[in-house]
Amino acid sequence: MEAKLVSSVPPEKRPRSYGAGSGIDSDKRVRVTVRVRPPTRAEQKEEDGPPFIFLDTDKNTVILRRKGSFVDFTEFQFDAVLPSTALQVDVYNIAARTIVLVSLTLTI
Repeated sequence: MEAKLVSSVPPEKRPRSYGAGSGIDSDKRVRVTVRVRPPTRAEQKEEDGPPFIFLDTDKNTVILRRKGSFVDFTEFQFDAVLPSTALQVDVYNIAARTIVLVSLTLTI
């Protein structure tokens, strides 16, 4: 029986494969990918307002609600934001696959 990896991230959000001439070496900056864990049962039962974290996977932003602060919300932007339903294979493909492939290529 052959194991198949299933992805919960839509194709348009998955990284393109990188090959020769892809320019992968020209992008030397650190990339940050965020996956937020699902809320706990206690967090789901809280009745003190809206959730404390909002994800916009289309804009790759995370918005935090800040209780008791002069600023109600703080927004952060990342290279990729994955929903709590993202599978481990999704995290690997988006956050680590390219690094692993480039590292393997450089060691051969």
